[in-house]
Amino acid sequence: MISLKRFAPIDILTLIYVTATTVAVVLFGRTDGAASMWLFTAHVLVVGVVLLAPHARRAGPVGRFVGDWYPLLMVTALYSEIGVLNLDFGHHHDFAIQRLEQWVFGSQLSYRWIRAMPNPTLSWVFHVCYLAYYPIVVGAPLALWISGRRDGTRLTIFAVMATLYVCYLTEFFFPVVGPRYAFPWRTTRPPRCGRRAPRKRS
Repeated sequence: MISLKRFAPIDILTLIYVTATTVAVVLFGRTDGAASMWLFTAHVLVVGVVLLAPHARRAGPVGRFVGDWYPLLMVTALYSEIGVLNLDFGHHHDFAIQRLEQWVFGSQLSYRWIRAMPNPTLSWVFHVCYLAYYPIVVGAPLALWISGRRDGTRLTIFAVMATLYVCYLTEFFFPVVGPRYAFPWRTTRPPRCGRRAPRKRS
């Protein structure tokens, strides 16, 4: 019997996440599709990584780094699994979310905002803020690691991964694809802002 004492909190959290996502695959994956089998295989590999993590942390600096950082190193693959399962599931809850947004805001902000404020500079600011998510996720624990604050690094990685795991599980069990796919295409194209209309030739 495996003792949980040798596992770090991030290991236990990752095992809980893999268990929950395996339940999602069982509930929503198609039994005749190859996608579910690939997902089950990926889950077995993740469990294997978790089981090896305590040994890696005792195997020197490189092993300690991998043992502490493996969840962030796998985060892209874990996120990609959501799309695979949702595509296999073939169902989304966008219309329910749109009704909720309509009730809260009185309109569809994802549709109306860019049309009410077609400002390229503001759009750039918002997109940069969105893309800042990626360096923040890695940069915060990396800065702590470089400065030698290992406990702070582990705590930050745990907090980041706990947040991502909750978000990912929400998307597993309540998938949405985004408003641009729910609105008719002819109404989703944003206004051509920041460009001059071509002059008509005389």
